[in-house]
Amino acid sequence: MMALMRQFAFLLLLALFSITPSGPLAAQTASSQIFTVQADRQQLPQSAEAANIVMAKSAQILQIRLTKMGGRTVSVQRLGADQLSVTLSAKDPEKLLTAALQGRGALSFHLVNEQLSAEDIEAGKAPTGSILLPMADGYSKLAIRQAGALSGKYIVRAQRTFTQGDNMPAVDILLDDEGRQKFGKMTHANVGKLIAVVLDGKILTAPRINEPILGGMLQISGRLSLREADELAAKLASGSLPVDFSIVAKRNDQ
Repeated sequence: MMALMRQFAFLLLLALFSITPSGPLAAQTASSQIFTVQADRQQLPQSAEAANIVMAKSAQILQIRLTKMGGRTVSVQRLGADQLSVTLSAKDPEKLLTAALQGRGALSFHLVNEQLSAEDIEAGKAPTGSILLPMADGYSKLAIRQAGALSGKYIVRAQRTFTQGDNMPAVDILLDDEGRQKFGKMTHANVGKLIAVVLDGKILTAPRINEPILGGMLQISGRLSLREADELAAKLASGSLPVDFSIVAKRNDQ
């Protein structure tokens, strides 16, 4: 009788282990796919040499961006004159690649033209030297000044963080020496004014400059989700894509 009970207990234990696998087998939730992405031909330079440089730079940026966004196995290779082959292993490869290609990641800082009335903005009127851009939330617009803008090419580091106090997702960025000096002069000369942080044609945030920012360390915060903060940090850290890309083909990686 005791022997039968021990045998039953052993079989039950074996069944439990077979139902709930652990270790590497359980961790294999990623799938691998191969994509073909097409550059916007109208945005490529007409010169074959210049276009080749753009495509090579795009491949490098996309490789870095996908890795920083969580791709487990990432390979980006040239495919003809205006296409890239992307091999990607992730929980949802197509969703990750789509997010990486959504927007070039072009960041810039602009002073806000605060002289426009709400009626002028509503009517779409902007004076010479200013343009109207939507806020990222889509509910309002601001007029930004085009002169004196600072591009995001000076960013040397970007990483997701959390704001002090309310502990909301944010992105810390660090500028190189040239960017630090330019941004320091920009903020020193415009204390009390609004500065817009623009990403791919939309205003992420527009805080008021309370004091000169001289250290080259900035924080972008607002209504960012954790995923949005991670994606923004990855795009800023990798640099902006010189042209737009779209997915034109995909297949499973055998």
